Amino acid sequence: MAWIRGGIRGGLWNKHPVKLDFIKSNRVQIPNPNPKGKKATVWGATCALTGNVVPISDIQVDHIVGGHSLQDISDIQSFIEAIVLVTEDDLQLVSKEAHAVKSYSEKRGITFEEAMLEKKVIAFKKLSVTEQTNILQSLYDAATMKSLSNATKRANAYKQYLEGTNA
Repeated sequence: MAWIRGGIRGGLWNKHPVKLDFIKSNRVQIPNPNPKGKKATVWGATCALTGNVVPISDIQVDHIVGGHSLQDISDIQSFIEAIVLVTEDDLQLVSKEAHAVKSYSEKRGITFEEAMLEKKVIAFKKLSVTEQTNILQSLYDAATMKSLSNATKRANAYKQYLEGTNA
C-alpha cells in the first residue's frame, strides 16, 4: 500500500493543476530570510495553522479535512477521490513543521496544541544528555537539577516547563 500511496501522491498530487494554481494564487513576496541570499525577496506564504510567514520552500499544500488513509485495497477509491477531486476551498498552505504536527494530531486523536507539545518533547528526547542538561539548567535551579537524574525525569521536567509557558 505504501508504494501505491506514494505513486498516487507523486504522480497525481504533486502535479495537480488545482494544487499548483492554489500555490500561485496564495504566495507573496517576502524578505529573504537567508542572510547570504542573493535576492532581497523570495516567494513565501502564511501558514494557515500558525500564522507564520515562511519561504515557499518550507510550505506544503494541506487538505483542510485530513485523514485520507490508504491502508488496504478498499481505501483506494476514496483516497484517489480525495486527491483528484479537490477544489481550492479544500486546501490550505501550511509550513512543513505545522503539517507534521497536524498529521501527528490527527493520527493520535489529540489537539494541534497537544501534538505541538508532544513533538517538542520528542525533539528534546533526541538531544544528547549534555544538550538536555544545558537547556534545563537555564530553566531550573540547582536543587531541581539534582532530581533530574535520568532521561524520563528530564523529559517530564521539560514538558512541565512547556506546559507552564503554553508553548
